[in-house]
Amino acid sequence: MSLTQTRPARAIVLFAAVVGMAGSHKNAGAPPAPPPPKVTVARSESLLVQGYYEYNGHIEAVETVEIRARVKGLLLNVHFVEGAEVEKV
Repeated sequence: MSLTQTRPARAIVLFAAVVGMAGSHKNAGAPPAPPPPKVTVARSESLLVQGYYEYNGHIEAVETVEIRARVKGLLLNVHFVEGAEVEKV
C-alpha cells in the first residue's frame, strides 16, 4: 500500500476510536446529582396599603379671584358659598 492509500484508512480508524472512547466515558465519571436545595415557605398576608401620599408644600388654584370693595359701605348680602364654583355672569 502506498502512503496516500493509508491516510484515509488511518483517519477512519482514528475517528472510530475517538467516537468509541467518548461514548463509553459519558456517564462513567459523572458525580451524582446534588440534593434539591432547602427553601423556606411563608403564608401570604392581606394588609391595608396607604392610598395617599404626604408632601411638603402648599396647593394653590390655577385661577383665583379676590373680591374687594372699591367703595366705602356695608356688605348686606353674600350671593355665593365660600369654596363653591361660580360662573361668570
